[in-house]
Order: sequence, then structure tokens, then C-alpha cells
Amino acid sequence: MAKLPEIQPRGAITRGPQSSVSPSEVANPFQQIANALDAAGEVFQRKEVADAQNNGQNAVYRDADGNLKVDLQSNLSARGRAYNAAAQQGYAARLAGDIRARGTALATESKGNIEAFNTSWKAFRDQTLSAVPRDFRGPATTMLDTEGPRFALGVSEQKRTSDLKEFEGNIKSEIQLLDDDMAALARAGGVSTDAYKQKQAQLHTLWNQLAENPDFVVGEKEAGIAIQRMESRHLSESMLSSVDRALGTGGFAEARKIQQSILTDEKLALTPSERRQYAGLANERINGFVAQTKANLKPTQDRSKTIQKRLKEGVGLDNDDVDLTAAELARGGDMAGAMEL
Repeated sequence: MAKLPEIQPRGAITRGPQSSVSPSEVANPFQQIANALDAAGEVFQRKEVADAQNNGQNAVYRDADGNLKVDLQSNLSARGRAYNAAAQQGYAARLAGDIRARGTALATESKGNIEAFNTSWKAFRDQTLSAVPRDFRGPATTMLDTEGPRFALGVSEQKRTSDLKEFEGNIKSEIQLLDDDMAALARAGGVSTDAYKQKQAQLHTLWNQLAENPDFVVGEKEAGIAIQRMESRHLSESMLSSVDRALGTGGFAEARKIQQSILTDEKLALTPSERRQYAGLANERINGFVAQTKANLKPTQDRSKTIQKRLKEGVGLDNDDVDLTAAELARGGDMAGAMEL
């Protein structure tokens, strides 16, 4: 067999040097720089927006006529939008405060006159809307049309409260006048006369008007107690007159009995101080009567002493003089002097 020539193996293909660092790793420092720049930009942008918000809050002011004004910026940038949002909020807040303050003042000035309030509120509404920037007229109209009826309702309630207070005051004044008239009638003729009963019916009617009206704080029980106390005072006035009549007919014991009943009669709805007051008045009448009786009796007692002296001296006297003097002493309450004579 023929011998074939041997082929020598060829050398390995030569390769260039290879790096162990990937392309992404090579680009990383530049990416970090870019990220840092983006972060810094965001920080600056946030600060710019925050500054714009602060500036927007101070964008509201008043002109020479006292009207609210606001300066706005373009909405194309985030800074402008932040500024305008803060300015709008500040304007709305101050406008709302102005509306409420003026509404309160107008409501107070109207003093319950709803027509006067409506007229002044309409003028204020028109003036306010004419000074409000166009972009704010919608919200401003809503504020005005919300607050106006609310204040008007308050004025109406104020008028209603004022009318009720006046009505209640008139009723109580009439009750006081009736109380005085009934006391005078009771002193003059007691509590059973037609004139007294007529006033009494009027008194009950007025107290019922107070008790039946839910707008007043007087209940039926309170009204009943008030009537009872008034009528008890009237009865006490009548009892004082009874004391005077008893004393006028010499009924000293009857007068004392009436005076004691004022202190003890449970039917009389009097306070302890009222009982003492009326009993004290009755006692003054009794004591006055006693003092006056003694004063009136003094000449008779002196005459009695003269008669007794002359009788002891043996001087004759007319029996009629003796009997008359003794009778006067007895009527005056000096029973001992009458018996002695």
C-alpha cells in the first residue's frame, strides 16, 4: 500500500484579549449621574412648587375700596398650577369669611325685620358679585345663595322670638294688673263678690294661654300653683278685712281667731314669709284697736275713780251715772273696772 504523506496539525486561531467587565457595568456610572441629576431636578421642582404654594396663599389682598383681589399665574407649569390652587383656596376662604361676617351684621341690624334684611342682603350680594373675578363668580354665587337663606331664617326666628317675648310680657303684665285689682276687691268685699269672680275668670284664662302655648316655658302645673298662690293672697287680704269688721263690732276674740288661722290654715297656699306678713298685719290691727280702745276708755276710767271716791266720802250720786259708767267700762273691755264700780 502506498504511504500517504502526513499533514501537520495547524496552530490554534489567535484571539484578541477579552474584558471581564460587562457593557452595562461600563455604562453604570453614567446612569448614576443621570439618575442623580433627575433626583436633583425633582427636589428643585418640589421646592419650586412648595414656594409657589406659599406665594399663592399670600396672593389675596384688598383694593382701596376694601374688595378682595387675587393675582393668578399661568397654569402651563406645575409651579403656576400650585400657585393658583393655593391662591384660589385663600380667596375662597376669605370670601366665605366676609360673607358670614357681613351676614351676621345685617341680621343683627335688621332686628327681626325680614324685609329690611332681604333688601340689604340683595344689595350686598350684587356688590360682592360685581367685585369677584370672573373665575370665582360661580363658587361665590353658591356661597351667597347658601348663606343668604340661612341668615334670613335666623332673622325670621329672631322676629318670632321677639314677638313671643312681647306677647308673654303683655300677658304677664295683664296678670299683674288683675292680681292688684283682685286684691283690692278682696279687701273691700271678700272673694265671693261678682266683681271678684269676673276678674278671677280673666286670670284663669290668661294663665291657661301661657300654659297651653308650647313656646312658653310655663307648664299647666306651674300655672295652677301660681293661680293658687295669688288667690290665697287675695283670701288673706279678705281675712284682714274680716279682722277689721270683727274689731268694729267689739269682736276681739273673733279677730284673734282670724289672725291665728292665717298662720295655720293649710288651705292658704302661702309661703312662710307671706303667712308671717299677713298675720303680722292682722296683729297690728288688733293691737291698734286695743290701744285705741284703752285711749278711748281713759276718760271713763277717770270718771269711775271719781265716782268711787265720792261714794267712799258718802256723797250721794245718781244711780244712772254709775250704771252708765260701768256699762262703758264693760264695752271697753275693762270688766274688772265695771265690776268694781
